[in-house]
Amino acid sequence: MSLADVEARSDQCIRDFGRQVLFVEPGRFSQPYAYTIGLSLRGHPEFWFVA
Repeated sequence: MSLADVEARSDQCIRDFGRQVLFVEPGRFSQPYAYTIGLSLRGHPEFWFVA
């Protein structure tokens, strides 16, 4: 997917569900984590999840 495709998909998820959760796979020196996008648009805090 191109960057434009990813951004369009994220925008659509936020419009449809009010948020999107993005997961980041672990790297050689980092843990996996996830974070929300879109909650602050509705007056709520964003979340950061570390596995």
